[in-house]
Parts: sequence; C-alpha cells; structure tokens
Amino acid sequence: MKRTKLYICCGGVLAVLLSASWIYDSFAPSRHFRTAQLPVLATPLSQPDRTGETPAKAVFLSGASGESIEGNGKGQSSDRSETMTSSPIQENAADLANASNLAAASHEPQRQSSGFNLLVLGLDNKEAGAGRSDSIMVVHVDPQKKTVNIVSVPRDTRVTLQGIGLTKVNHAYFLGELRGGGKEGTQAAIGAVSSLFDIPIHYYIKTDLQGFVAIIDEIGGVDLELTRDMLLSGSGTTLPAGSNHLDGKLALQFVRERYSLSGGDFDRQSDQAALLKAVTGKLLSGEKLKTLPGLVRKVLNDYVDTNLTAADIVSLALLFKNTDGGIRHFTLPGKPVIEEDPLVGSKLWYWSADAREVDNIAREYLR
Repeated sequence: MKRTKLYICCGGVLAVLLSASWIYDSFAPSRHFRTAQLPVLATPLSQPDRTGETPAKAVFLSGASGESIEGNGKGQSSDRSETMTSSPIQENAADLANASNLAAASHEPQRQSSGFNLLVLGLDNKEAGAGRSDSIMVVHVDPQKKTVNIVSVPRDTRVTLQGIGLTKVNHAYFLGELRGGGKEGTQAAIGAVSSLFDIPIHYYIKTDLQGFVAIIDEIGGVDLELTRDMLLSGSGTTLPAGSNHLDGKLALQFVRERYSLSGGDFDRQSDQAALLKAVTGKLLSGEKLKTLPGLVRKVLNDYVDTNLTAADIVSLALLFKNTDGGIRHFTLPGKPVIEEDPLVGSKLWYWSADAREVDNIAREYLR
C-alpha cells in the first residue's frame, strides 16, 4: 500500500514537472516568436525628396503594405470616423499599388534578423477630436540573443508624409485618425516609424492617458530610483533623489515631465524607458508573477489596443526575465530647427534627426 502511494506521488510530481516543462517550452521566446511566422504590419516605403536634398523617407497614411491591424480595440482615443473633403492625405491608388516595388528597388538587401520590432504608442487624448502620439518607442526584441533595444522617437521628429510634405511624426496618427478612426491612426503611425528607420513593424501596443494610469495602479504602482530631485511641473510635486514609489497619477506626471529637466524631451524619453523597465520588473517579481496570466488578460481587455496575444505577452515576460541586463535605450541624434509646417501654415519647432545616425541606429539595434 505504501509502495502504491509512493508510485502515485512520484507519478504526480513527474506529471507536474512534465507539464511545467511543456508550458515553458511552448512559451519559450525563441520558439514562440518564429521569424517565419511573424506578422508584418508595415514595411518601409520611400520616395525622392522633392527639394533635391538627401532622399527622405515617405509615409503612406493609408493602405500601407503589410497585414491589416487586428487589435483588441482597447486603449484608443476617439474612434469615430470623420470625412475630410479635399483632404491633404488623399492618395493616388497607382502609387499605393506600386509601393512595394518602389521600396524594393530603392533599398539594399537587409540581413536576416532573428528578432522583431514592437511599436509602443502613448496617446495624448485630453483634447477634443483626434489624439496625437505623445510617446513613441520602437522596441527591438531578439529572443535568440535575449536582448531588448528601445529607441525613443521624439514626437516633433520631422518626417515626410506623402501628399503633405515635411511635418511632425506625431501628425501621422492624428491625420490617420481623422480620416478613419483609431485603427487607421495606428496604421499611419506604424507606417511613419517603419519608413523613418527603414524597418518592418511586426507588433504594436497602444494606450491612452487613462489606460496608462489604470495599468500602473493595477500592478500596485512601481518603484523607481532617481539620481536627482525631480520637479513635476503639472502639480508642483518634487520627487526626491533616491527610491520613490509611484502610483498611476504620479507615474503619468513622471513620464510626461520635460519642462523641469535639463535635457528637456530627451531626458523625458530616458525616463519613459526607465519606467518601462520598472513596470517589467514589477510584473516579473515574485509577488506578481503568479498572477501574470490573469493580469495580462485584464490589461488586454480593458486598457490597451494591441495585436499581441496573451500568449505573446507571457512569452515576452519570460524573455525580459532572462535578459540579464540586456535592455538598452537609445535616442535619435539630430538638431532643432524651426521650419514652415504645411498643415498649420506657420513655422513650428522640429527635431531634425541626423539621417546617417538614424540609419546607423536602425542597422545596429533595430534589424
């Protein structure tokens, strides 16, 4: 009888171990994210700069090549559709039909990447009407090398939008949403970033201000180590140097602060990357890891719009848990310029990214 119980006990332990091994094997990032099976939401399109200067990346605001976006519909700002008569973003159907051929003819062959690109969009929808992509980050994930590269894109970065000309990258989402709601706004933003870096975009995740606050509160806030005192201009609160616990509202003020920072928007981009790392660390801590599946389902259902599945996110969590410090953050080198904007008909402040450096960053960290 005792021997029978021992056999049953050993059999149960073996079953649990085999089950755990199967689950881990199923979600192991190098197996889960297979290059041949990755969705492609956008591939880069380009056209000559009509000014006769260095060729500029062109963004097609509608009908971008690649798969259509099939997210969960959450985390969107206004999702209404508005028809713009005489819209500056009306496209030529022949251009769109030949876009892939033009792109293929104008780009050198790229080396095969073992990773994929995820676009993170944070929307500022506090004003009535269409939202703007207030925060833009490209995350290159390489499951085989166990590395994560984060490249922040200043929202004022100057890019070429087809049919419009040189304007701000965050206008892509705005114009796309005006034309076809949140889904088309997302596709336009994806196309803008894809063409800026000359890379494919495979996944996206989008949330708005309310969704961001709710996510941080849902995980019980985050802990951040600051190297300096930081004034939050919106509320007049000062976060002291050292360890700080941030709830959703404080975290939102933290990632939006730029006026009190010596580096302005570039320091803000670094802070956003630091918070992303802190959120990841919190999700993978012992207290949260056991509740991760349920938490992921709630976030997907209530707070974000993404084409990532719950299984994708769990697999990414396993990757982040085993990166061993392989998370790096980069910003775009360039210079500030003040130029005429074709949308508003007046001069605006832009960040003019250095084209050679953008290509270097893309080649080294996003491909």
